[in-house]
Amino acid sequence: MKNIINLWQLYLNMSQRIIWLCSWYPNREDAFRGDFIQRQAIAFSEIAHIEVFHVVFGVSEREEVIYRNAHLTEHIYYRMSGNRLKRWWDWQRAANHFIKKFRSQYGDPQAIHVHIPLEAGLIAWFWHKRWNWPYLLSEHYGIYNSRVIDHVGNRSWIYRQVLKKVLENAQKIITVSQSLGEEMKQYFSGLKYQVIPNVVDTTLFYPVLLETKHIFQFIHVSGFDENKNVSGILQAVALLRKRTEHFHISLIGGDGSPWLSLIQAHQLENQISFHPAMPYHQVAKLVRNSDAGILFSQSETQSCVVLEWLCAGLPVISSR
Repeated sequence: MKNIINLWQLYLNMSQRIIWLCSWYPNREDAFRGDFIQRQAIAFSEIAHIEVFHVVFGVSEREEVIYRNAHLTEHIYYRMSGNRLKRWWDWQRAANHFIKKFRSQYGDPQAIHVHIPLEAGLIAWFWHKRWNWPYLLSEHYGIYNSRVIDHVGNRSWIYRQVLKKVLENAQKIITVSQSLGEEMKQYFSGLKYQVIPNVVDTTLFYPVLLETKHIFQFIHVSGFDENKNVSGILQAVALLRKRTEHFHISLIGGDGSPWLSLIQAHQLENQISFHPAMPYHQVAKLVRNSDAGILFSQSETQSCVVLEWLCAGLPVISSR
């Protein structure tokens, strides 16, 4: 809590209008990409006006979409996908358009906050070199954990050197957990960081008194990627079913077709239901009606869903 208060105080001391350069952010191509960053933006917009800048690559035509909500303004630039050089060129052009418009309205920014160093961090670094503008940097990305396939040690020398420059020039480095900060120090010795945890909307995730019921309800929420280890959860469910059938697990985030043979082999059809990705408030309703959360991830920087479950009063069964 002390670290959170310190950062809020830093915001108040630096500026009332802060640019957020976001490598990930929710958009119409992917409504859940970086949604945890958006929740932080909403929280900090209580004390300062946040101007978000983000570039999306997909099938959309060239377009800038602006969303305004109280003290949060989101500038989302859509660009057609291309090779790495074209992506970087589009990032620069969009950033130049954004900052030119920002300066004409508000003058030079007094504070810039980067979320995930690349590609947004490069923009902040260039602005720092050109105009001497300071920037804060928040890291959320789990590439510093050696368990993940694409960890920093497997990235190119150029990638690591550019990342190092972006980190070295940041006025302050923020991580969402101590474990993430310590993992970063393995690759960048001498790195100093401050922990600011992820945000939970406690108007949605809060404890409720459940009625007594015969079926114990587990819940899992994720994008069902390999790191989330859904097959491991299902294997544990198969073991539990040998002892009791008085439970059910809802898996939120996709369909169960990749694990259909496993489910059928262990006769788990009555114990398991899969649900597609759904809006945040609908997830919260299901969480409030559950008894425990399950997360068997191979690695996490800091799990948003675990925080949400704890705020809702749920015990959590998780990998270490």
